[in-house]
Amino acid sequence: MNKNSIEPLRLFVDGLALVYHEARNARHLIGAGYLESAGWEEIIKLPENRREAWKQIQTSRGLGKDGSLASQASARFAAKFRRSVDELITLYQNPNWRHAAGYGGHKWINVTEIVRNLGRALDEGRANDTASFCDDLIASSHNNGLVRDKIRRMDESIEVNTDPWWND
Repeated sequence: MNKNSIEPLRLFVDGLALVYHEARNARHLIGAGYLESAGWEEIIKLPENRREAWKQIQTSRGLGKDGSLASQASARFAAKFRRSVDELITLYQNPNWRHAAGYGGHKWINVTEIVRNLGRALDEGRANDTASFCDDLIASSHNNGLVRDKIRRMDESIEVNTDPWWND
């Protein structure tokens, strides 16, 4: 992939969509009594079925990509789901999160931190950091695979064109 063909804001918004999509699984922590439901209602309204949840996130994903700043995209997701990216990081740090023990800490913490840091670098005009965080996000893994594969598979499942940087 030619690094010049990466559109960092679009990549950032894809990352946002994915970490909010994963957050819908907070319902399991809530159901087990490890997390209070207050404030998580909009996120857990997303369907349990990942394909259907991904489909519902597409409106926010599209609106985020239409903006000109990462902070605007983050604000749109936070307004829609009533939780910020920093709050998602705290969610993923919950020791009762599924797979936490088997992976030495849940991998979604790292993915979400990369997304947050990419957004900050974009808004602050730090080109070298932006390029580095783009590379990190594309190469990052979550609890059962690569982020790039997950986004590609989710897009294919709902027949949405995936941006080229997510392809091998």
